[in-house]
Amino acid sequence: MNCYSCNSKKLEYVKETDSYVCRNCGYVYPKQYFFISHSHIDIEKVRIIRNTIEETFFYEPILFFLKCLSDEHEINDLLRREIYERIWFVYCKSGNAERSRYVQQEVEYMNKLRANGKKYHYVEIDLDKYPTWDARCANYIRAQIRPVIKRSKIFLSYSMHDTPTAERLRDALTKNGLTVWEPRSMTIKETWSNQVADRIKEHSYKNAVFLFLLSPHSAASRSCINELDAAQKCNATVLPVLIGDGAEVSTIPQIATLQALKISAIPTKAEIEQLLQIIDRL
Repeated sequence: MNCYSCNSKKLEYVKETDSYVCRNCGYVYPKQYFFISHSHIDIEKVRIIRNTIEETFFYEPILFFLKCLSDEHEINDLLRREIYERIWFVYCKSGNAERSRYVQQEVEYMNKLRANGKKYHYVEIDLDKYPTWDARCANYIRAQIRPVIKRSKIFLSYSMHDTPTAERLRDALTKNGLTVWEPRSMTIKETWSNQVADRIKEHSYKNAVFLFLLSPHSAASRSCINELDAAQKCNATVLPVLIGDGAEVSTIPQIATLQALKISAIPTKAEIEQLLQIIDRL
């Protein structure tokens, strides 16, 4: 499979973060799993969804065939534990699904978790949209999933002096199903500048978030300011994140009027959760 961003085949699996990293452009792809809620009567259509996800995205679908279980309590407990552990929830909507007690319980449980603050990437696919499922259906499935993936992309801009903070944020974001690109892998200055500008433009068109880590180091970094300028020229969604007490948004005219989130140099769990909530609302 090729990198979405640069089409490179230089993808490497990183066990520690359960992610794929493109060694050519620096993209980090979290290996997350889809929970696919469906009626067993629709299994042929659902298989097309599963195959399309496997062939198109860096994610793996989870389908359940529970013939080995007969105890209803045991089945419900297993499904709830699996739903809780997932970040992606795909509801295969159909007349069969709406009549299925199990499917409706799954959707109800997922909505309850969302209401209590758990983050999900929710996708609804209408299985009754086409009477016959063929190539059109695969295109439809991709069209339903891709916008959600695009909204979950982050461009991470920071000074090399703030790498420890950036790495902690990157790992937390990827663990929560967000795809992160950062320019740290670029080594040749001219190539680096061109690729960074291209990635900023690409992310802006895809409704991603430009996360600017503000510190005395990034405020004094010409590269960071250039990245910020490029993001604003593309009308990107810019989210300033203040590291510690050393800098304020007022020191940089481009973001002086933006509301910023303040975090510690070693971000706490509460700070990361707040960041995820802000990104989810953007």
